[in-house]
Amino acid sequence: MIANQGFHDDVEQRATLDYLQALSKELASSPLVPRNLQGMYIYGSVGCGKTMLMDLFFSNVNVSKKWRTHFHPFMKHVHSRLHIARSQAPKRHLGRFTADSLYDPIKLVATELANQYNLLCFDEFQVTDIADAMILKRFFEVLFENKVIVVATSNRPPEDLYKNGLQRVNFLPFIDILKSNCKTVHLNSKSDYRTIHEGHDFSSNDRYCTDMMAFEKALRTLTNGQTLTEEVLNVSGRKLRVKALGDIALCNFSDLCEKVIFIIIIIVNNNFKPLGASDYMALSKRFKVVFLSDVPVMGYDNMSYLRRFITLIDVLYDNRVRLVIQASTNPRKLFNFYKPSETGPDFHSRQLLDDFQMDSTSAPSLLTNEEEIFAVDRTISRLIEMKSDKYWLTSGNGDYYQN
Repeated sequence: MIANQGFHDDVEQRATLDYLQALSKELASSPLVPRNLQGMYIYGSVGCGKTMLMDLFFSNVNVSKKWRTHFHPFMKHVHSRLHIARSQAPKRHLGRFTADSLYDPIKLVATELANQYNLLCFDEFQVTDIADAMILKRFFEVLFENKVIVVATSNRPPEDLYKNGLQRVNFLPFIDILKSNCKTVHLNSKSDYRTIHEGHDFSSNDRYCTDMMAFEKALRTLTNGQTLTEEVLNVSGRKLRVKALGDIALCNFSDLCEKVIFIIIIIVNNNFKPLGASDYMALSKRFKVVFLSDVPVMGYDNMSYLRRFITLIDVLYDNRVRLVIQASTNPRKLFNFYKPSETGPDFHSRQLLDDFQMDSTSAPSLLTNEEEIFAVDRTISRLIEMKSDKYWLTSGNGDYYQN
């Protein structure tokens, strides 16, 4: 199967594929998912083939009610559904809910999802948000009670999820639930297959430019020199404005990833709020090609921008959107971390803490940058892959994963 898809023959990948094929056969053997059937949690280094194997499994498994998604937008979707569920709660039940409450919005939303899908496949399973961490145990308990099978990929083992996170002691029971319901598989391949073709695709330099003239030339080539006009995307009640021509969008890093710090403007016009995953998702659903200019070197000094850029690349990659980028340097030099000051939060630290609405006591765990370093490695790998001929030939627009 791997050879037929043009993939590399890797011993570690084949062993993982054997597990996935066995799971696929068990799922296909009965119209009802057995209660004792385990899903899979596949972890390994960046570019080792986790996502490719899960996608191969997802495309071939004989399950009609299935959904493959990136974990980050999935949690955004869950929080959105929870917000709706809470707003529709009977007034006498409003307030603090527990698992034993008469009205349990987490159970309600998880049950609705379980009725929609028998199989959920999550790419890049990672927990960095305390809001996610605090609901995962209850949410996945309900999914597993309803016999939903979960297959997930991650860069780290279950034991390291939400490492150094706030109130992690309350998160730890989720790890036990996850391990009980998903077989843990370590994909220990030493190769980063996304970077194998780097330097061999003659046109890849046209897709990742460090020169604005080359970027503008690529834009003229793909648009046949035609003029782009402003298009407005409506996202959650606010407007995202981009220059567009057909399925091609032209965006600036500042517009997509930087934070407006003029609070009075934010209050007057919510169009100036920082963009997030829902905005990037709308962009990826509308356009097949995104041109992104003026990407700076990022690191501790502009961590807020870095987080949004990582999310942007994750969403574009997950939706197989073609990307042409103009950056100040090559992908491996685009991220510059240095050790934060140990004398207390500086301006940039305070800005980051403000983003997460935390006080300075949260700084030590928040500013270790461990999660960002994992995410940066993934982003570098994806940027290299996204400029390759193979990515461009196999990519397109859309939600082709969800059945």
